[in-house]
Amino acid sequence: MKKLFFLIIAFYTVANGYSQTSEDYCKSGLEKQKINNFQGAIDDYTKAIGLDPNHAFAYYSRGTTNHYIKNYQSALLDYTKAIEINPKYAVVYCARGTINYVLKNYQSALLDYTKAIEINPEFSFAYFCRASIKIELQDTRGAMADYNKTIEFNPNSEDGYLDRGILKNELKDKRGALADFNKTLEINPNNAKAYYGRGMVKILLQQRESGCLDFSKAGELGYEDAYDAIKNLCN
Repeated sequence: MKKLFFLIIAFYTVANGYSQTSEDYCKSGLEKQKINNFQGAIDDYTKAIGLDPNHAFAYYSRGTTNHYIKNYQSALLDYTKAIEINPKYAVVYCARGTINYVLKNYQSALLDYTKAIEINPEFSFAYFCRASIKIELQDTRGAMADYNKTIEFNPNSEDGYLDRGILKNELKDKRGALADFNKTLEINPNNAKAYYGRGMVKILLQQRESGCLDFSKAGELGYEDAYDAIKNLCN
């Protein structure tokens, strides 16, 4: 959800034609959202919508707030209204796809992410999210293609490398998985899950000592499953 919130900030521009008061409520809502005053943020976005019923950003922002506090149906309605007002709002399709994913509406989520990519073919995060849906739908080839696109358009995608590494490991591409876990840790040396994944790959590649060191590091960073791995594979 933090990623979605940062996307709000990144995509926010003051549009000509909106009343200043409506814009003020949106800005106030964003500030309240930053300090976790979610009901206050919702109230401000609702006031903005009352003054300008075609304010797509206000609907989107209220949707993200409802999303964060798990009012999923309200968020879904807000995202849908934002899209109705602005059918080219790629980030909103991505946000609605995330709600559909949470609600296990996988086909709807797939359509939303695909639409976001159609509007913005370089939308790295949409490719990443769509890959997760394809995993759920057991389309591993499609998921791999989307992870590749995620990384193509965002070469520093920590999650992209991590999840692609996990998928490569599942597909028995141990060397490829190892390279992706290494890249994840290059981007973020404190990614516990990457240490754990790399440890598993090293064990499979007969690099037991190094793999067990990775498990130990994963455990130090709070990944509890690492201690089970140490017990079962290193002792």
